[in-house]
Amino acid sequence: VQPLQVPPLSGVVNQVAPGDPVYVRVFVATDDRTVRAVRWDVKVASWPNGSPVNLAVEDDGHHADGTANDGIFVGAFVPAEATTLYMVKAEAVTPKGVCFTEEGRLKVEEQGDLFIADTISASPNPRVGKPVSLEATVTNQATRDAYDANIMMFLTVPNQWGGRDTREVGEARRTFDLPAGKSMRISTSWTPNKANDYEVWLSVHPNRDPLGPNVLRKAVVKVR
Repeated sequence: VQPLQVPPLSGVVNQVAPGDPVYVRVFVATDDRTVRAVRWDVKVASWPNGSPVNLAVEDDGHHADGTANDGIFVGAFVPAEATTLYMVKAEAVTPKGVCFTEEGRLKVEEQGDLFIADTISASPNPRVGKPVSLEATVTNQATRDAYDANIMMFLTVPNQWGGRDTREVGEARRTFDLPAGKSMRISTSWTPNKANDYEVWLSVHPNRDPLGPNVLRKAVVKVR
């Protein structure tokens, strides 16, 4: 028989749009079965100095917790800020009076607002030593305007060791503003210095500290 245990409270919650809830699931298990009728006291606080807030958790089948009374409890909170670390503390008391405490962290990443809405189009008949233009439609699906956002270009080409290298093309980076709910065509370019079949990637970044690109689009450009 396995001892009673509470699963670790930790993880990364990806792509949470402003105003969307983050769900926290807690349960006590023994011998691969959940324990029912556990009393929970769950608190959430933003790191490092946020005040703890009580988080109600339910096992009624109506709060993304699966079947009612199955021992799995779920609660939800709405992050106050994007890209924030939250501390979660859960205290449990089983029907037999056994107590548990588990602490963990949740990293909430804001959903990207900017997206490349279609495929990349390249100028016809690209040649070595001539600027090659690429265009794509960028859409701002947020409720706020985007200022000083960047569209960036990366190239993937074969290297001398038989592998492939990817690098940013600094000359191709463009900065733009885009009102909420609007789309626009953005053009950029680079000048290839040798004939090759280039994998060209465009990426859109907002003007804040992103954990990664919101979107990547790829095109193959054959330069002769």
